Amino acid sequence: MLHGIVEECGELAQAYYDSWRMEEVDAVSDIAIYMVGFCTLSGITVSDCELNFEACQKDKIERDKCPTFEYSFLHLLIIVGDISHAHLKLHQGIRGNGDELRVQLVIGIARLIRWLKGYCLNRQIDFEDGLETTWAHVEARDWQKFKRNGVTA
Repeated sequence: MLHGIVEECGELAQAYYDSWRMEEVDAVSDIAIYMVGFCTLSGITVSDCELNFEACQKDKIERDKCPTFEYSFLHLLIIVGDISHAHLKLHQGIRGNGDELRVQLVIGIARLIRWLKGYCLNRQIDFEDGLETTWAHVEARDWQKFKRNGVTA
């Protein structure tokens, strides 16, 4: 699931720079869908990820370092890197105990949610509508039956 988040972040950056609006909406939604799957597999609930001022202070510092919108993709990379770091170290059983790393993971997910919603606001994308539309397409796919695109042979 984490690989899916990373891959979709790349698709989002590509869609933004190529001005592909529909792909941009799809990528934001796919990130959120992979994030939900990742949280489910990691035992993280939405209530675990409720945003609070202290947990997101790091975001303000990073935004101050990356003031222009284009550089906000650097901010996204930092967030995904932090999530990946916490997940990897938790899996390896090093650099902190499980509780500390789980807190880092939850904060990372909360920051990613905040980034996605802020991106959508800035780009005038309806986050909830895009997510509902994309999920309807994802849910209808059958990757076992249709290996190429999930829909047709």
